[in-house]
Parts: sequence; C-alpha cells; structure tokens
Amino acid sequence: MMDRRGFLAGTGAVLLAAPHAADAQPVRKRPRIALLFNNIPLADVTGPQPVSDDAKAFLDGMRALGWRDGENITIERRSAEGQPDRYGGLIQELVEMRVDLVVVSAARPAKMIKQASDAMLVVICGGNADALVREGLVASLARPGGTVTGLTVSTGREIEDKRLQLLKEAVPKASRVAYLAETSRLQPPTEGPPAP
Repeated sequence: MMDRRGFLAGTGAVLLAAPHAADAQPVRKRPRIALLFNNIPLADVTGPQPVSDDAKAFLDGMRALGWRDGENITIERRSAEGQPDRYGGLIQELVEMRVDLVVVSAARPAKMIKQASDAMLVVICGGNADALVREGLVASLARPGGTVTGLTVSTGREIEDKRLQLLKEAVPKASRVAYLAETSRLQPPTEGPPAP
C-alpha cells in the first residue's frame, strides 16, 4: 500500500513528465500546481521548508524528481484554515491564476473546483470512495474518467463488507470485531443495514 507522501510525490512526477516528453515542441509555461489544504494553517505550508509534514513531503518528493518550486515549477499554497466557507474564494483565485492541477484532501473542495472549471485537473489525497462516486466526481474507482483522480482513505462500503466477509472466513470463531478510524473520516452508509 502506498503511503501519502509517496503518492504526493508520485502524483507530481507523473503529471509533470509530459513537458519532457515533448522536447520537439515549443517551450511551454512553467507548470503550476496548487496545494489546497483544509485545516492546516497557511503559515505552516509556506516557504521552502514548511512546518506541515504533508507540504514538506510533497516538496521533498518533487525536489528528488528534479522539480523545484520557483525554478521549473510553480507551487501555489492555499488553506481554508478550518473554515470551509473560504473554499469558494480560494478556488476562484486558483481558477483566475489558471493553475494546471489542484491537490486537495476531500470531496467537497474537489466538487467545487470541478463546478468552477472543467479544465482544471484535480488530485484527491484522501476522501471517501463512496462520496467521490455519489457526488459525481468520478465515474467509478476503477475508471474515474474526467478530470478528477487520486487516492482514497476509505475504500467504500462494498469493499469493507468484503473485508469483513474474508475475516469471518479466515477466523470463523470470531464473535466480535473492532474497527478503529478517525471519526472525521467515518461516513454513515447511504443505504442498507448498519455497518457491522
């Protein structure tokens, strides 16, 4: 299973490899990526050595791949700082800046970006798989289609049910199972019986 830091670095590398493949074409503008954070203070994600582990991991991964902010790529950093009502203004700002790609960690800002601009690519690092499909951000997990892709922290009810079934088969005498998760990431099922 890929860790979040590896995913962030890999995302940037894959999306930015295209300019190198087109050496015979005219020089294009420096790619611009936006990191849109939910709760991390903006002061913690700015500068060449940010305090935020997520921002630092992204920058370190990009540097390891030869991409340096301010040299051959531009990285814009924004944060709602725990105030979801700020997303609209932040997203409008990113649309006006014509960023190439926005990295977010939840379905809500991804949906707002998609509504604001169909041309802007969105990578979700986190989010609930069921919500991504339910909100119309992706066609399916196997084939997201469109301009939204990424990594989910929850695989959705169908996969979780299958995991429980496999656990019951592996340990048939088990009578109780505990599931630990961050409460902010737990999503109630949209239909069907309560989760086991």
